[in-house]
Amino acid sequence: MLKHRLIGAAFLLLTGLAGGFLLQKPIARFLPQSGTNAGETSKEPSKAQPKKDKKLVAVDPGIATALGIEITTAEPAALVTEVRVVGMIGFNEPKLARLVARVPGNVRQVFKNVGDVVAVGEILAVLDSREIAEAKAAYLAAKEKLSLAEMTSRRLGELVRVQGASEKDFLNARSELSQARIDVRSTAQRLLSVGLVRADLDQLEAGRGELSRFEIQAPFAGEVLEKRAFVGELVPQDREVFVVADLDLVWINLQVVPERLKDVTVGKPVKIHGSQGLWANAKIDYIAPVVSDETRTVRARVDLANPEHRWRPGTVVEAVIESATEPAAVTVPNEALQIVDGRLGVFLPVQDGFRLQPVKAGRADAKRTEIVKGVGAGDKVATGQTFVLKAELEKGAGDDD
Repeated sequence: MLKHRLIGAAFLLLTGLAGGFLLQKPIARFLPQSGTNAGETSKEPSKAQPKKDKKLVAVDPGIATALGIEITTAEPAALVTEVRVVGMIGFNEPKLARLVARVPGNVRQVFKNVGDVVAVGEILAVLDSREIAEAKAAYLAAKEKLSLAEMTSRRLGELVRVQGASEKDFLNARSELSQARIDVRSTAQRLLSVGLVRADLDQLEAGRGELSRFEIQAPFAGEVLEKRAFVGELVPQDREVFVVADLDLVWINLQVVPERLKDVTVGKPVKIHGSQGLWANAKIDYIAPVVSDETRTVRARVDLANPEHRWRPGTVVEAVIESATEPAAVTVPNEALQIVDGRLGVFLPVQDGFRLQPVKAGRADAKRTEIVKGVGAGDKVATGQTFVLKAELEKGAGDDD
């Protein structure tokens, strides 16, 4: 009997202790954490998280190299200032010919079409012209008259010496000889003015060639750009029938504002940038002495060799003209500069990666930029594909937001 009572008492004791423990657990959450009483529970304060560096891009050096990021040194350099202007490719004007029909006539033959390459003196087309036939006939008649006048003058001169002729007849013969010479010169000049040359006159006197034949010839070697002559067509006088140009040399006409003329002089190096990555090095060959009324700019001309005919007249180009060379105490490559949150900066290599350093820039040329504040000579900066660092930094800022 006593045994059963002891077992029951023990069971009640254990039940009470367990109940008290279970009751204390939810209450402990509402007790002051700094209490020191025996019935209170305490909790250790949590450790504060370190503040994130918003200018730091954590990246392994090996990965940075694989991404195309390099390390260079900010250093002194000579900056070459540049003048950038636009221009247009034009023809080499002395080698641009607009050939017209100097006499009216019917087109008998056409030998060249657009795109054909021609040599100097090569025949492009042949006309049948009544006017040229009349001019050639007048020249031949003048030559015959001159020959007769010369013979008459010689004979009368001999007779005057032997008193077989009057001096008046001799003077009249001399006058007719002078007029005959004038007629020959006049008729020859008429033929030369429409495109014939002395060799053509010699052939005409020798009895070779057709009187009505008129040839349109290439004045120099080049390419036919336009053709307006067709077989059987009646071509009026002074109508343009061919355009021939030598494209082995083109003119680049640049437009320079008067304020920059002090930096643009004859002989200055210039780099021409065309379409589809086309570029060439040249120099300024001519600067116009007047300002254009239409554009208020001064024309600067570049004579550019074009053996492959890749520079096409009528195309707009950009030209970079080198100007003065000025020293700068601290410079970095242009690839090192990035704009983050509207501010210019560079990335400095640190132990954990790269840290953005705001800077103030000064002068610049095509390769380097002067730094007047933020980086000193000898400091290491990241260059190359630094836009990767910029993108990673902005990505991290976006994740935080």
